[in-house]
Amino acid sequence: MSFSHGQRIGPYEIVSPLGAGGMGDVYRAHDARLGRDVALKVLPAAVAADPERLARFRREARAVAALNHPHIVTIFSIEEADGVPFMTMELVEGRTLDRRIAGGALSLAQVFDIGISLADALSAAHRKGIVHRDVKPANLMLSDDGFVKVLDFGLARETDPGGPSDADVTTLGLTQAGIIVGTVPYMSPEQIEGKTVDHRSDVFSLGVVLYEMVAGTRPFGGGTSPALMSSILKDRPRALAEVRSDVPEGVSRLVARCLEKAPGDRVQNAHEVHTELKALRRAWESGAPEMSSRPAPASTQTAASDLRVAVIPFACRGGAEAESLADGLTDDITAGLARFQYLRVVSRRDAEHAKGQLADAHAAERLASRYLVEGTVRTAGAAVRVSVRLVDATTNAHLWAENYDRSLGGDPFALQDDLSGRVVATVGDTNGVLARSLAATLKDRDADELPVGELVMRFFGYDQHVRVEEHRTLRAAFERGLAREPRHALGWACLAYLYEQEHSQFLNPLPEPYRRSSEAAERAVELDPACQDGWRALARLHFFERDLHGLRVAAERVLSLNPLHTTNMSFVGGILAYAGEWIAASRSSSKRSI
Repeated sequence: MSFSHGQRIGPYEIVSPLGAGGMGDVYRAHDARLGRDVALKVLPAAVAADPERLARFRREARAVAALNHPHIVTIFSIEEADGVPFMTMELVEGRTLDRRIAGGALSLAQVFDIGISLADALSAAHRKGIVHRDVKPANLMLSDDGFVKVLDFGLARETDPGGPSDADVTTLGLTQAGIIVGTVPYMSPEQIEGKTVDHRSDVFSLGVVLYEMVAGTRPFGGGTSPALMSSILKDRPRALAEVRSDVPEGVSRLVARCLEKAPGDRVQNAHEVHTELKALRRAWESGAPEMSSRPAPASTQTAASDLRVAVIPFACRGGAEAESLADGLTDDITAGLARFQYLRVVSRRDAEHAKGQLADAHAAERLASRYLVEGTVRTAGAAVRVSVRLVDATTNAHLWAENYDRSLGGDPFALQDDLSGRVVATVGDTNGVLARSLAATLKDRDADELPVGELVMRFFGYDQHVRVEEHRTLRAAFERGLAREPRHALGWACLAYLYEQEHSQFLNPLPEPYRRSSEAAERAVELDPACQDGWRALARLHFFERDLHGLRVAAERVLSLNPLHTTNMSFVGGILAYAGEWIAASRSSSKRSI
């Protein structure tokens, strides 16, 4: 049923149509009782005629109405007049984002403003258990005063696993009743496949919107709906940093993580996107070099080679299958070690120059690396032995060596993951071989003379054997060091932990340890949103504050950033278990069971 100017629906007089879609027609209407204009949405006949669907719509609309967020359009009422069910909403003057994007890519300032507001709105909805399921530019209104409003929760639903199936309320695009919920170009892979969706589906759609604002085009394309769906399911879009030269690398990485195909591989919630976008905007506005997941430049730390490690391509003594395993292990161990912030890892391409060489001083000099990982893969029938060694080239000492005996039968990638995971965790973990070796060389030096990068290494040694005097020494040294090097994210994370120990372990207590620890941890993740130790410090603080939501967000960030950092995985798993989050704790346990 459609309405024209001057018609009345209950106490509301229709002024003009505003839009139409699969979940109803929207009109501008005047409420004479309150002397204001509202947006009035008339529900589709299919919904109005089905008592079960109508009841569900009302229930979910009430949930959305309770959100009360500045970037979510306010629902005033759910009413019915002459058998016509409708809802009234806040009327937002302006134009939708899709019309703005039609004119081309947005400025970075606009991208940050809109992206931060949208992520904040979705985060608020997700905290209430509401998934939007149709995030797209047409549902984002840019008001005349520059404010952002998420308009249409017409497809939103509460994440109640015991509720009715989605199959009866789905739409294809804007008009077709069918089997897929959402609007095709912005759908997540799980929406397209008809699987159960949660808040991570909205994160994917948010990534599509961010990409389109930056690039001026959508990340996935196709001339037909099936072709577009196939692209969303299979294609990896071009990196934004390649599409547009002024895009910070951090923005490009964040959007790429939002667009991961598997929900478990994505940024896990909109709150993380909101936090990272704010940090990236501050860095962009300050004009400072963008912070990556690496520590401060080597010139402000120890000698360049001291924190560098190279993985020499593994030697192979076997057939094609063994050769493939050797190459895969070299790649995976290199990539795995690169996830540890305190290390500077030589790229696989550069390490290739040392292929076939011994892990000695000559190879170390060529690769400008103090520490070398080398290995061999040998086969005898279906049996395979992988031997791995970590060498300190300055002393020619073998810091660690291990043999792994396995069978070549079965899934080759599972075998590769198992072996590389064990090597990476043993070598790279902050309680591992490499950190212990580096910390041992610094324990007797004057802490005040150490740059922050070396203080971090000394902290790792302290963390293995907590001592009152060393706590006092490191706390003061970090405070002075960070005054000189204020952008060292990992240094702030270590200081946050030292401050927190004043409370939890009564080590050299000073006033307001919680405030100081919180400020240091927040500084760490602001400087580097990929600082896993900063998120670990925040998780610990939220645990003591009994902030379950904050704990979940911070812990999820720790779990996703580096699953091979077994010390952090174990720590977060423990506090999640103590907080009663058994499923999340089990996930942490399974990821560190190598």
